[in-house]
Amino acid sequence: MPQLETALPFLLTAVNDGRTSLDRIVETYARRPAELLGLERKGRLEIGADADFVVVDMDAEWTVDPEDFESRAKYSPFDGWTFTARPVRTYVRGTEVAVDMEATDATPGERVERAE
Repeated sequence: MPQLETALPFLLTAVNDGRTSLDRIVETYARRPAELLGLERKGRLEIGADADFVVVDMDAEWTVDPEDFESRAKYSPFDGWTFTARPVRTYVRGTEVAVDMEATDATPGERVERAE
């Protein structure tokens, strides 16, 4: 999906710039969507939840180059922008699925049905 690889770095850079907070990002992009969709094991880190989370480096300065994207979309409105943070590890159901913004071969995900 185009721009998925820059969404979180963009938001984390906004945290570093003082335009938002990590709490606000977690609430907006994890907790609240899980609540709205009735996904009880998503959107939180606690016993009984799925352990979907991202480890971030809030001091990682880097410049966007769409040629480095994992996706086939080799374009970005952020081409050449410098971000000041990035995800370094991503976990789905407790299994590492990405390292330094590159996917691993792990596929721990499963289809999640929306609650009625």
